[in-house]
Amino acid sequence: MKKTTLIRLIFLLLSAVLISFVVIKDNKKTVPTFKLEAIPKVDSFQIFIDEYCKISKTIDSINKTNGDGKLQHEKALKSILAKLKLHSEQMNGSKAVIFNGVKYSIFVANTDSDQIKLHLLRPKYKSSLGDVKSYLESQNFKPLMITNAGMFTATYEPEGLYIEENPLKKYSLDVGDQKSSFNFYLYPNGVFYMDAKNTPHIDTTKEFARLQRLKKIKVKVATQSGPMLVINGRIHQAFVKGSTNYKIRGGVGIISSKKVVFACTVGGSNFYDFGLFMRDVFNCKNALFLDGAISKMYLHDIYPEETGGQFGPVISVSRKK
Repeated sequence: MKKTTLIRLIFLLLSAVLISFVVIKDNKKTVPTFKLEAIPKVDSFQIFIDEYCKISKTIDSINKTNGDGKLQHEKALKSILAKLKLHSEQMNGSKAVIFNGVKYSIFVANTDSDQIKLHLLRPKYKSSLGDVKSYLESQNFKPLMITNAGMFTATYEPEGLYIEENPLKKYSLDVGDQKSSFNFYLYPNGVFYMDAKNTPHIDTTKEFARLQRLKKIKVKVATQSGPMLVINGRIHQAFVKGSTNYKIRGGVGIISSKKVVFACTVGGSNFYDFGLFMRDVFNCKNALFLDGAISKMYLHDIYPEETGGQFGPVISVSRKK
């Protein structure tokens, strides 16, 4: 074996384990033995997120001070975005990450292996995440993720469009132009839906109404909410960078024709950062805000104890039978 090959092999072995000495007494003699301990797995996705945040802050600082190096840092940011895009496309299931100092619970659903369902268990009466979990288990499904599916009225009925299958429940699309501080009416708002081919979509309410009118879509399940977080790759125009309006946020975004990301902040975030998270970390061209301060997310392998809440419509992801 060549010397260089041997050195590389030794290096790889030492990179894979930590070596610690254990002393064993045997007839008053101490015999050193080796104990191999696996090195904790590095979370490259979180590393890329951290690098993205660091470079973004540097670019912001350069813009404020008219400093040098902007092109260099923008090139580095573009490289990190490409890596995040690749990771998000390959991701499946639950994860907890930190973005700009805020912790996020996320779940990436793959429509080839997962089913996305909406639940209004008891119209005009509240439901908890635990209620939906119990219902799914009674139907022999394994719930992987459960979260509130949008805003609701004082009687726990959906605010705007809601379509659930088996059994069919349907509420009409809200195309009103109310001037209100209510997040639902921070236009453009939008609709998350699954079509008859099990393809996920997020469209603005205006675009969804147009597609419905032309009979170009067949909807299986749908929930309307607002505001849109990302519209065709752009952050909602009403969001303010650096806003101090920090609240828990929940939302959904389209990664690809087969993948959907659900996200819920554990701490407070402003709308701009939440939209940025969906667009830049998960490369969502379209993303929709579901609800705010009351939002919760059950994740079977990270937050199995998160089963509370008092909601109207709820959305779940389960493994297909």
